[in-house]
Amino acid sequence: MSGEGDRSVLVIGAHGVLGGAVVRAFEDARWRVVRGVRRRDGVGGSAFVDLDRAETVAAAIAGVDLVVDPVPHPELTVERAVLRAGGALIDVSMRPAAAGRRLRQETMSARGTVVLKPAGPRA
Repeated sequence: MSGEGDRSVLVIGAHGVLGGAVVRAFEDARWRVVRGVRRRDGVGGSAFVDLDRAETVAAAIAGVDLVVDPVPHPELTVERAVLRAGGALIDVSMRPAAAGRRLRQETMSARGTVVLKPAGPRA
């Protein structure tokens, strides 16, 4: 990671409630924030991310120090992209525990690091 003030974070779902809160927290901590958004709105500091298109995720994660993902996606597209390309990701989404177990089983030769939020209690 680079020096203070030069650190960068991609926040997936930056226009959502949780994503917006994450953006504000990192901006307050003086990180350069890249907002991962679903719509190509042309706003500076944003990156188009379609979780159903892995190539958009790969392009968005390139060159950032950290990715924060509050968006649950059944394919774990962002998590897989970070594991494949390298980097670090903190996943704070609500996802089934089985998805996390499946991801762990698939990632014996990962280049990146993914921290998954523990799944909640079973219903």
